[in-house]
Amino acid sequence: MAQFGTVMGQDGLKWWIGTVEDRGSGKFSGQKDNLKLGRIKVRIKGHHTEDKSKLPTKDLPWCYVMQSTGSAAISGVGMSPTGIVENSKVIGFFMDGDGAQVPIVFGVLPHIQQKEDAAQSAPGSGAKTDAAPPKTPAGAGSAGGAGTGTGPNGSGYPKTLEEAQAYLAKSEQSMKGPQKGETQTLTYNGQQYKITY
Repeated sequence: MAQFGTVMGQDGLKWWIGTVEDRGSGKFSGQKDNLKLGRIKVRIKGHHTEDKSKLPTKDLPWCYVMQSTGSAAISGVGMSPTGIVENSKVIGFFMDGDGAQVPIVFGVLPHIQQKEDAAQSAPGSGAKTDAAPPKTPAGAGSAGGAGTGTGPNGSGYPKTLEEAQAYLAKSEQSMKGPQKGETQTLTYNGQQYKITY
């Protein structure tokens, strides 16, 4: 019979938060995910040094990305877990507990890129990323900007907490939809239509 601590799930969950440095493309680590499993390289806070000269991205262990039950995730059948990009903040656990060599990502944490993230992505830093989502023309998207590349500071994304809060308030207002009695003009195939709610 197995002793306590020797069976997976009985040794305590060793969870962590980290920053993605390579999404398996090999662009930043020189190593591709040749198995095409959606594996990524993550620098785990408090576990890996931030000094890339001591621990280069290529030497970080591969992290597997947990998938939903809606994906078979076997032998090329299922969805590809490739939505994570460089500088994404992820949360996960070590499948091998204290061994800490088999990291599994089970989620992505939302965040606003800070100046230090941008500095790490600057040319010559060794961590340049093309991870930002594509810009969307002004006025596109459900909120007219949040996450669409048309943020309040013109760069595409809020830079401060105050900008983010103001933008969220504006987004919430736009999601309420038209008010009773409001008239809007819509154009479809060159024809204009007036709609009163």
